[in-house]
Amino acid sequence: MLTFGDLVMLLLTFFVMLLSMKSMNQKDLRELFPDTTLKSSPMKYSKNGFTGNAPDFYGDNKKTVFVENKNVLKQIFTIMKDIQTSLPKKEVIDRFEKSILMKDDPKGVIISFQSGQLFDPGEVTIHPSKIDFLNAAGDLLIKTSNNILIMGHASNIQPQKAALKSNWDLTLYRALHVMYYLTANFDVLENRFAVGGFGDKKPHFPVTEAENRKNDRIEFILMKAIE
Repeated sequence: MLTFGDLVMLLLTFFVMLLSMKSMNQKDLRELFPDTTLKSSPMKYSKNGFTGNAPDFYGDNKKTVFVENKNVLKQIFTIMKDIQTSLPKKEVIDRFEKSILMKDDPKGVIISFQSGQLFDPGEVTIHPSKIDFLNAAGDLLIKTSNNILIMGHASNIQPQKAALKSNWDLTLYRALHVMYYLTANFDVLENRFAVGGFGDKKPHFPVTEAENRKNDRIEFILMKAIE
């Protein structure tokens, strides 16, 4: 049995707790939970306008966009070309846009382009004369907040270099070189990336003499949000 004094003390404690919770304003919440905009959780402080489920977001959500479909990418391209002041850079971005294939996929939004835009046949290091093309890709990626999967693909023509045992090696090393360049030259953290190579196991074009080389390609997959 509780005494009357104990009961009064419990009631007072309960009302003090209610009063404390009610007096906690948004400033207090931001101080206690400074990263709630960066996480997929029931509590979303949307003061900065960034809401929804982002996959392990690493970056400044005031300056980046979460890409949900290829239409968003097209809008970003338009903005990129509008804000570039250098004519050569505008031309590079325009060439990049015209040289890629964009499609929506269950995994996310896929940006695909021919490996010849970056690499000489059978090579895994980016050709210096083709760096501008990758710079255009970097300019695009730093405007997104998606996690990024870089996948290399190859035709069924086996590499001639002794150091490359198979097309698996060729596609993986190419994807790694792309990631290394982007993380070294753009403000994109390594923990936003995953890298892999499919070898010649997932051809996108018919494996014929005329079309086979087109299967040498690099894909950026802007990953969808994790539900």
